[in-house]
Amino acid sequence: MSVFKHVLAATDLSDASRPALDLAVDLARRDGAALTVVHACEVPLLPEAIPPVDYVTPITIAAGERLDHLLDGLRGRCPDVRRALRIGPPWEEILAAASEAGVGFAASGDGGFILPGFLPAFDAGAALLKLLELLALESTSLSAVRESLPRTHLAHETVVTPWEQKGLVMRTLVELSKDRRLELIDGVKVLHDDGWVLALPDPEEPVTHIWSEGVDAATAQTLVQEYVRRIRQTLR
Repeated sequence: MSVFKHVLAATDLSDASRPALDLAVDLARRDGAALTVVHACEVPLLPEAIPPVDYVTPITIAAGERLDHLLDGLRGRCPDVRRALRIGPPWEEILAAASEAGVGFAASGDGGFILPGFLPAFDAGAALLKLLELLALESTSLSAVRESLPRTHLAHETVVTPWEQKGLVMRTLVELSKDRRLELIDGVKVLHDDGWVLALPDPEEPVTHIWSEGVDAATAQTLVQEYVRRIRQTLR
């Protein structure tokens, strides 16, 4: 029974998003559906005090090369997979891509699902019903799927940071990480292939918190120590 004609899978190009992408490939192959892999480049907005720098071009070029490399690895299983590289907030760009003609199912790496034929927006209720349908078709259970998900590991450190230098630390981290995907909603979050790092100034103490997540404990610790080192070098 064919469920989808066109599957759209969003990826942040990290290892953590690979299981969802593999599932999208399996869905497309099972249904004989078209598959489009979309990546949205979120270009950071920097404070006006920082001299103008062209971040868009190097970020999009690097992202395009990594997306092409990822798709090359998928073509053995899904020869007709297509790419979509967009610029803007990921949730907005995923919605826009899902609204294009023919897309029957879209998913983001953070657990958002869109069924454009029902509603061209993230919809938890519709996603739950579709999930139950897919579990029945695969003769499996939600607990079995949960057990198959990769484990994640967290690490945390703090770095003493004078109040007057907290802004310098954040701007420096943005500059040093301009070739990676950044999220600047709360602090500076840098996405790596094997995890992420979040630098977050403490609102009440003269310290900066460094959080990291990795595919294993050693990776998480390596990431957190690397950013502790960068901050301490900035403060010298």
